[in-house]
Amino acid sequence: MLNKADKIKFNIILVVLAVYIIGGNALTVQLLDRIAVKISEIFLFIIGLFLLPEFLNSAYKQKLSISSLLVWGGIAFILLVFNTLRFKFSVTSFITGFLYLFRFIFSVITVYSIVIFIKKNSKKIETLKFINFCYIMTCVIGFFQLIFFPVAYDFYNIFWKIGVYFTNADPHIGRIISTYFDPNYFAACLLIGFSVNFYIILKSKEIKVKNIIYLIVYIVTILLTKSRSGLAGLAIIVECMLIGTIVKNRKRVNLFILIITLALPVFLLLMIEFSNISIFARIRNSFSDPSTFARFDSWEEGLSIFANTNYIGTGYNLYMDCYYMFSDIVLGKPGNDSSLIMILVTTGFLGFLFFLIHIIFVLKNKRLNIIYKSLTISMLVICNFNNLIFYSLWIVPFYLVIFLFIVKEKEKLNIVRS
Repeated sequence: MLNKADKIKFNIILVVLAVYIIGGNALTVQLLDRIAVKISEIFLFIIGLFLLPEFLNSAYKQKLSISSLLVWGGIAFILLVFNTLRFKFSVTSFITGFLYLFRFIFSVITVYSIVIFIKKNSKKIETLKFINFCYIMTCVIGFFQLIFFPVAYDFYNIFWKIGVYFTNADPHIGRIISTYFDPNYFAACLLIGFSVNFYIILKSKEIKVKNIIYLIVYIVTILLTKSRSGLAGLAIIVECMLIGTIVKNRKRVNLFILIITLALPVFLLLMIEFSNISIFARIRNSFSDPSTFARFDSWEEGLSIFANTNYIGTGYNLYMDCYYMFSDIVLGKPGNDSSLIMILVTTGFLGFLFFLIHIIFVLKNKRLNIIYKSLTISMLVICNFNNLIFYSLWIVPFYLVIFLFIVKEKEKLNIVRS
């Protein structure tokens, strides 16, 4: 049983998760010139300050799970200072870059602290169920939006009128955007909910109809976003889970699972080739779609900026400033569609190496369920088409479900209080 203080903390954590997941981009304000801040981030910052002692007092070996990520943050900061001085960027540029870096690192540390608190109080399953519920609510809102506001501009107008700030609002006709306002990022974030729900189904002593319905809701919603990367991410998760199951039980392979594993790619290829369902038609016509080539251009632009910094890196996040400085060689919009290229461009080869070590640590951790390993692999693929790794609505729930498994149960020993 939680004592009164811990019960209040846990309920606040659930509120923050609800605001993050369900609120999406619908609760966003603008600070300074180009910094958009979500109400959920303000809540996270406050709870992060309260729970920081959980992180500081945790075992040293526990912190090693994010040590390479913290080293990456240090490299990013050093390069931020170096390039601000080197290219004589403004103080505003430096502060903007630092705040984006701080948001990412502080979010991860806060999530880590939250997980330590949750596991000390044996609330892992309860938290996962709540996350699952929150994502289902975003699907329900998405269905409402698609039925009553099939043209995204009409949906945006509701929020613009009440002062919600967001940029790059596309029409997105006939696509679910929910409170995230972007079908591609929304579909990607739903993969977290899908994975959590799948885990709950597998771990339940008896299969609940509710969770099967949730599974269908996730799949239908992702299809209705018409997001190619979202569908690809879903297929990768399922295929990786199947392959992982076969590898784990290679001495006694289940014939049904083997057939499904081989049949899934064939089924998807047939659907892409012959189906008239919008999302499959979009994939089929990818190489005649301007958005596909825009992503290729974005990758090329990023590598061009990297070359113009003598392969050192811009520092996180001076990408936009360097973009404008080298505008004679780049075209298109600031920012990069690939998270991996973004890491390389902003923190150089050394930063890229430490970030890669962090990801490898996650994937190799024996305590991490195959479902969440599959989710991580899926992220590494689709983050090249949407800058997913640094998307604030992805960072918190993704690291939360990952840390819920890789943080050792040994932290429970600290639950005894004087």
